[in-house]
Amino acid sequence: MKVFDSLSLLLPLASLFTRAHGFEPFPSAKSFNLCAKLYNGGSGPGRVVFTTLQAQCTDTLTLSLSCWYALPHAGGKKGGEFQCDGGRVCLPNNIGGKDVNDAGCGILPQLHGEKVAFDADSRACSQGITTKGYAVYVSSRILPDNAPANAIRDCAVYKQGTEVSLLNAMPCPTGYETLKLEPWTTYQACVGIWPRYRPAPVRFTWHLSAPGKMGTPATRRGLHGEQFSDMFTVDNTTSTTTDAPVQIVIED
Repeated sequence: MKVFDSLSLLLPLASLFTRAHGFEPFPSAKSFNLCAKLYNGGSGPGRVVFTTLQAQCTDTLTLSLSCWYALPHAGGKKGGEFQCDGGRVCLPNNIGGKDVNDAGCGILPQLHGEKVAFDADSRACSQGITTKGYAVYVSSRILPDNAPANAIRDCAVYKQGTEVSLLNAMPCPTGYETLKLEPWTTYQACVGIWPRYRPAPVRFTWHLSAPGKMGTPATRRGLHGEQFSDMFTVDNTTSTTTDAPVQIVIED
């Protein structure tokens, strides 16, 4: 076990309280080196420097950190915790390998689509969501806005332009499903509506939320923002809805 002087231990504690908030969205705590942002401090021979070994979401807002002392003595682990703030949620990814050993803080958009009245095939698709350079885990569900939940006959989440689906179900589940979104990929949610609802327009929303500790269901609260996370962009051209705005809603 490494033993450090009291000044080295106090500096990271002070850093935690003075610098824990106000970061831009970051998809990877390891690449962002969140431990360094939180706990680095001091100068000269007593300077404290950390690297980030692992990060995991323990709930929809909280990142649990495993940090490594680089200075003043190389070696030794330190635990840490960070709360995603500013309307951001904790999103796991697995950049480092097949185990979920990394996570970040980001804003998730809420995506819309609409089956128009008397549509021939009673099908509709949402806007597309494109991930940036990280794989991200999200909780997903697809619900109608102006009709009973069972108005949706079937639903799917496709890699845009392909027949590859992350979810393809009939009936469409009303609960949350955990999906892994691959990096640099665009996804769409599509629905089929039962024939009895054909005469009326049916609007639907693809709800995306933080999965918490991998698969923990989330309950929704509205929180509108002005920018998307650095982790996503939204392609409005893919939606069958022409007038529904994209709202940024955090579900935690």
